[in-house]
Amino acid sequence: MDKNSSMEKQISEHQQYKLLNSSELADLFANFLGDSLFTCMFKHFLQVVEDDEIREYVEFANKLSKKHVSEITNIFKMEKIPVPVGFGQQDVRKDTPRLFSDMFMVFILLKWPAQL
Repeated sequence: MDKNSSMEKQISEHQQYKLLNSSELADLFANFLGDSLFTCMFKHFLQVVEDDEIREYVEFANKLSKKHVSEITNIFKMEKIPVPVGFGQQDVRKDTPRLFSDMFMVFILLKWPAQL
């Protein structure tokens, strides 16, 4: 058994009957809302970005934000907690004119909370 699976087994045994506490729920909720917001922003960025190298970073960040939203959704479902309504399709207007320069997109990616 490798180190990761051994650790996962220990965590699973320890957490078997424990529910999430309020600070854990608050952190999950904040991350869910943040990543759903970033997914919308990155969708706009991908529509208007001009630099191919920056496009790659935005695509990576978008994929990671979507993964975070999906995993947090699964945690809420496993814990039998209602999944929050985050930002989504209804919050993105297609064919919106370019709002940000490519350099501003890079700045946002540098400040983005997820680890690149």
